[in-house]
Amino acid sequence: MLHLPQKPSNVLLIDADLRAVLSDVGLAQMSGSGVPASNFSMMGTAGLIAPLVTNSGEYSELTDGYAVGVSILMALTGLAALNLRNICRHMLCSPTSLIAWRAPGKADEAAGRWPDEVAVGMAELAAGLTTEFTDDRIPLREALARVEALCDCHAAQPAAAPTAAPSA
Repeated sequence: MLHLPQKPSNVLLIDADLRAVLSDVGLAQMSGSGVPASNFSMMGTAGLIAPLVTNSGEYSELTDGYAVGVSILMALTGLAALNLRNICRHMLCSPTSLIAWRAPGKADEAAGRWPDEVAVGMAELAAGLTTEFTDDRIPLREALARVEALCDCHAAQPAAAPTAAPSA
């Protein structure tokens, strides 16, 4: 299924376990890969529309994946989608090197507290979902499985012990 208007505001957390569902599925289509854009009006949010759509006029699982990758960057940084890949270029080029990330295109505590291993994993996914060449992109199903694995792994880790308060 192609969701088409995939964006962060269309992801709803529906319970205490933070299970997510997609909303606004009015344009969703059951499809294999490569639905011509002529089947739909050109719709989307600036910054979330994959270059594949604007360059070739074709929607596919890769275009939904691109939007998911940009949405991950938005969640990590707290920044809007427009020009976000350029702003986060250091993160996307070196997703496993936190020291290489440059503000504002890096994980921001104002956007949420990200454990390093989760931030790196999410940055790797964003890079893999938004890479310029579609042949190099991570398939969306694989990316979603990786997100689940990151969440499961992080949830299984014991909480860090609080640090002792300094003596007065």
